[in-house]
Amino acid sequence: LSMKISGFLQQLASMEQLTLESPFWLSLELSRASHALQEVRRECIACHAALAGDVCWTAQLYAVYKSAQLGMAYRANRPLAAWLASWADHVNFLTMWDPKSSLDSKAFRLASVSDISTVLSSYYREGGLHHLWFEEVAEEHVSGASEGDSHGEVDAADADPGSEARLPQLRVEGLRLVGARWAGGISRGRDFECEVPPAVIRLSPGAMPVASSSSAWYLCPLVVSWADAFGTDLVERPVAHVYVRTSVNPALCALHGVRLVSSA
Repeated sequence: LSMKISGFLQQLASMEQLTLESPFWLSLELSRASHALQEVRRECIACHAALAGDVCWTAQLYAVYKSAQLGMAYRANRPLAAWLASWADHVNFLTMWDPKSSLDSKAFRLASVSDISTVLSSYYREGGLHHLWFEEVAEEHVSGASEGDSHGEVDAADADPGSEARLPQLRVEGLRLVGARWAGGISRGRDFECEVPPAVIRLSPGAMPVASSSSAWYLCPLVVSWADAFGTDLVERPVAHVYVRTSVNPALCALHGVRLVSSA
């Protein structure tokens, strides 16, 4: 375990030196990852010293040792193998990200950040109030086809306020909508859970989108789920709340617990 953690730290240390022009979110997440891994490695070294009789056991060291012995991650309360695989994906995503590339150049790993607003605001220097807008990507932007996906198109009169300007956006894939059916937005249906096509999360100026007579928006929580040892999902607080177009009353969406889920 200590060798794997050390490998992750070496991989983070091999990251090219960031400059002042590098996005703030990348520097923040690299620092958070490094500090978290260093703490885990210190605990592993302390357990090794306790096993060798060089230091005394403490309640925390014994809990760390028993968790590793049972194949569980002490801090995450998840299977150790799944926890290490998640860390490997996280470190690979951060170290392979090109600081000079655009934010939507490839699919973004939502589990690698603690706050999406921090990511998007790193590319937006205007300040002021803003909100996050979630919409399906037209097929032509995904596969290069000449005709787009009709569900992903947005009428000009019904577009969000920030669509005219080139505002920062990130591309997400593999999301699931829980509690409703997806048809270019939240819609009625018997599906309790369905997969959402490739979409973008865009930063838009203003406090909130202006609803029209033909559309409404639901402030949908976006959460990251982790598989536990019993085949169920563990979730933490939402990494963002995004406005999603809906044909269902937003109050009903909230009562039904409609949410977007990204699996880590």
